[in-house]
Amino acid sequence: MQHSPELHMTGITQFLSWSSSLAIANKLGGDNMSLANENMRVAEILWEEWITQNFSVSAFRSSKLEFNTTSKLIAAGESQNQQTILETLQEISDFHTELLEDILSSCDSKIRKQLITYAKDLFAQYRSDSMESDLQACQESSDYILWVWERAYSLLSIWEVIAAKVFTEFLRLHWIPAVYVDTPSLKHIHPDDLSSSVWAYLQWEFEKIYSWDSQAIPIIPGYIWGIEWWILNTLDRGYTDYTGERAAVSLHESWDYDEVLFYIQKMYGFKSTDPRKLDNPWSAKSVNKLSYALAKRAIDHNWANAWLINAHALSTDIIRRKIQMLVWNPTDHSDVALIDQHGNPFSTGVELVLWRPYNSEYDDTTYNRVNRSSLDHRIVYLMWDNLQWMWDIYARSMAALKAVNILDIAWESKLQDPKEMSFVFKTQEEARRAQGVLHEEFIEE
Repeated sequence: MQHSPELHMTGITQFLSWSSSLAIANKLGGDNMSLANENMRVAEILWEEWITQNFSVSAFRSSKLEFNTTSKLIAAGESQNQQTILETLQEISDFHTELLEDILSSCDSKIRKQLITYAKDLFAQYRSDSMESDLQACQESSDYILWVWERAYSLLSIWEVIAAKVFTEFLRLHWIPAVYVDTPSLKHIHPDDLSSSVWAYLQWEFEKIYSWDSQAIPIIPGYIWGIEWWILNTLDRGYTDYTGERAAVSLHESWDYDEVLFYIQKMYGFKSTDPRKLDNPWSAKSVNKLSYALAKRAIDHNWANAWLINAHALSTDIIRRKIQMLVWNPTDHSDVALIDQHGNPFSTGVELVLWRPYNSEYDDTTYNRVNRSSLDHRIVYLMWDNLQWMWDIYARSMAALKAVNILDIAWESKLQDPKEMSFVFKTQEEARRAQGVLHEEFIEE
């Protein structure tokens, strides 16, 4: 089957070669939300190919501008002061109006004006509601909820919901049939039933939308608001990844598709280490294929805890159903990472050099350091999918560290699959240096 040349930039042609029916759950967040025209074009290309798709989106953001919307909303909620909340909403409205002006600068002027007016009107409605709200329940335990008569909304949901509605309207104004999916009917859910309830709700919503228009594109705000027992303490700030993961599982369970892909759109895919930890950030290498096991170890709090993707994205349901994950920025030709059950069978070396703070609660026993000072310790991990020569890795590591006068204070090797090696260093600065040395030894050679 002949596909358009532009389809190749989306990174999904490899899945079409063995699938006659493909569905994609897109997770769109962070700086990628600032690429409105590019994201619209990706959605349009997939739509033209009759590929079923949906989007879980978080707030518009730009790393060029220092402004943390969620933190400001939390601070406003903590104040339990109506005037503070109103002022914060105005500040957020002003900032994001300017941000949208910049994001939409290359759009048709009429469309840009419509979207800016639409976003302002949505913010104005929240401010109006806040003036009539009951602030008694506005605290962390309730996700900073505001009650307006019999209706409730969380402060944390405001910009997530507005971003999803603006993105939906943006696609519609370009004649792409986007449909906003709201979640306020998700109520009275016990924590043990959260995942099954969200999955069932989204599956029902998708089937309803697709039965009306098989090419329609559901747009879901990353924050699932309206859950009355609250979600922040359970998911922390990783709720957009969780929503995207639930959307992927919902598509899989519909049994209408040969292949379901969970597409996490980020500015870049997996790197061999955090480029910010290296003297030369460009020496971080792309890791293009990872197994579920390697990716999980790279993000799990008991291992490297690297925020390459959120742990909610790589769930047991994703792994059990063998839903492949694609992590990259489809709007350019950046590095791409495919995460599946196989990983890279041809890899024979160290693939990841990552670190995390030492946590005495579960690390003391692992490294036999019970009751010893560990306040500033850091752990550096060497991880891989297939490498077998553990003692060679250890010998090379010791030689490289000794050559620059860095001394580890503890180490561990895991000889059973999944294999890995880790070293403990006394201070953060020494661990940072060690990470650079080990990255140069195993990745940059």
